[in-house]
Amino acid sequence: MTDVGISWIDYWNTTNLFRDFNWLKNMQIFIRATEPIMNYSAEDTVLDIGCGPGYLAAFLMNRVKEIYCTDTSARYLDLCRERFRQHPNVLFHELDESNYTDFSFFEGPRFSIIICLSVVQYYGSITDVEKLIREVRRIALARSQVPDCRHSGQYFVVRRYLGPDQDGD
Repeated sequence: MTDVGISWIDYWNTTNLFRDFNWLKNMQIFIRATEPIMNYSAEDTVLDIGCGPGYLAAFLMNRVKEIYCTDTSARYLDLCRERFRQHPNVLFHELDESNYTDFSFFEGPRFSIIICLSVVQYYGSITDVEKLIREVRRIALARSQVPDCRHSGQYFVVRRYLGPDQDGD
C-alpha cells in the first residue's frame, strides 16, 4: 500500500468520492433510527460535530430551536453557509485543524442534543476521543441526549446521556 500523503482534514477539504446520495441516505437512516429516542423538538439546541455538507441540519432545522454545525472543513462550512443562509437558526463554527476537540468557544452547558456521527474514526488518538468526551460533557445540558453512535453492521447504538456528573452507562 502506498502513502497518498493526504490527511483526513485535507481529504474533506477537497472534492472527494463520497457522493451526496450516500450522505443523504445515511442521514435518513440515522434520523429514522434516532427519532424515537431523541424526540427532536422546538425546544432543542443541537450540536452537530463534523457536520459535513449539512444533511443533519437540513433534516432538523425546521424541528429544533437551533442547530450549531461544526467541522474542520472550511469547504463544507462554506457550502453549508450558502445552503442555509435563509435559516437564522442554523449556525456555524470552524474547528481548529490542530485542536479539533476544543469547543471552548461554547461557554457552559447549552446543548440538549449533541451528535457526533461518523467522525471519531478520523481522530488521531484515543486521547483525542477522551478530550472530545470531556468537552461534550462540559457543554451538554443536564439530562441532555448525546447519541453514542458506533456502527455495528447495520445498526447504530444510541445511549442516553444522563448528565455531566454521570457516566451514562
